[in-house]
Amino acid sequence: MSRSWPWSDGALAVDAVALAAVPFTPAPLAVVFLLYWIDTTVGALRVALRTALERPRGEYSPTGPPVTRPNGSPGPFRFLIPKLGALTPTEWLPPVTPHNVRSAVPGTLWACLSAVVIAAVATVIRTPLAVPPTAGVVAVGTATVLARHGWTLRRFCRSDRRPGRQTLRGRQLLWSLTAGLFVVGADTAYADAPENVTAVVTLVAVLAVAARIVIRRGVDPDAAVDTDATVDTDATTAPSTTVDTEPVTLSEPDGPPVERFGVDRRAARIAGALDGLVPWVDAGMFNLWVRVAGWFLPLVGVFLGVVVADLAFPVALFVDGVVPAVAVGGAFVLAGVAQFELAFGAMEYRLYDETLVAYDTRLDAVQWRAPVESIHDVTVADGPWLSPPGTDAGTVRLERSDLATTDRPYGFVRQSLVCVERPDHVADRLQRRLRRRRETTATTDR
Repeated sequence: MSRSWPWSDGALAVDAVALAAVPFTPAPLAVVFLLYWIDTTVGALRVALRTALERPRGEYSPTGPPVTRPNGSPGPFRFLIPKLGALTPTEWLPPVTPHNVRSAVPGTLWACLSAVVIAAVATVIRTPLAVPPTAGVVAVGTATVLARHGWTLRRFCRSDRRPGRQTLRGRQLLWSLTAGLFVVGADTAYADAPENVTAVVTLVAVLAVAARIVIRRGVDPDAAVDTDATVDTDATTAPSTTVDTEPVTLSEPDGPPVERFGVDRRAARIAGALDGLVPWVDAGMFNLWVRVAGWFLPLVGVFLGVVVADLAFPVALFVDGVVPAVAVGGAFVLAGVAQFELAFGAMEYRLYDETLVAYDTRLDAVQWRAPVESIHDVTVADGPWLSPPGTDAGTVRLERSDLATTDRPYGFVRQSLVCVERPDHVADRLQRRLRRRRETTATTDR
């Protein structure tokens, strides 16, 4: 790692604006902490976007045992992890791999949540952020932060986009959890403390900027390990020190398929909405716990606020608690719909003489292959998550002997024809192919 001052990634420009807050704002320490909080939040979002734009990760290969947690790979957009192929959303962005998008979701959610908290804190502090020259310093600082991380992301997109380690560094997590307290505490010190105390607090603001510069010294913005925070979504207990970045591709058998089985996209979206509310498909306690917490934490927060403020409990809880809880539930539904649309909406299952192939027409890539001789049984799954209500679609489940792993979500994805049209017909066709294959094998063995 090189040892150089951090001019190249724009960190020093942010420090310069923070230092300018000392003589030009009435509460410089609060403004300094606020600017660094914004910098950390935008940096987390930039790393999340970087993760989405990285080259494909070979350790997510569906051709061998994948990297998963002991309880599988739960969480939002889990069905995107085994996806192969990439798409280019715009000309000025490199190809985006779906399993990288899934890895970027936690960091994106954290950055959005932090931004909401920043906005909330900005409305309760007594430092007049909307009054010049404080407004000018905050605006220039925010613009500098956006320019810094935007330039770094642009430079990454023009590089070889080598994946880095995705770790949530302890100091960044600690800062993200305590930054609001620092801002409110510094604002209170300037508002209520005597003049001699505020002079000391102003000196602390200068020292905070100096400490940030010293901490940033020696960080190489071009290193493979990014300097900002994101979330490790699929780590093993003994992670490898190297990252395999060779894209994995699966070939399609020669000749035309015997039959094609399409997906009912409307049914896939309905199944995604149900899975967003109650993730019974490939269920896990983590998935259920996340949704329950998402629904009830707004209610708990409003209850505590009502107790502190001594307001009318039923009215406040309904107006200020149920509405956020419904909004969170709606976000889960939209995430579930998006996940199933990206994971299964463009799938086409192609049956050849010897092989069943899952092909994503949107990504133009084979997702998995199953030799017919490895399929032991075919069944049509029941239940609203696998056979969505109001549709004629259903999910056909396969019993296979050639799977390298049955961990979630790989086992479900590679053993299921999700939301296919006319599932009974699909199962019947596959069973006929199995019987024909067995009869051929028995005749050959004689």
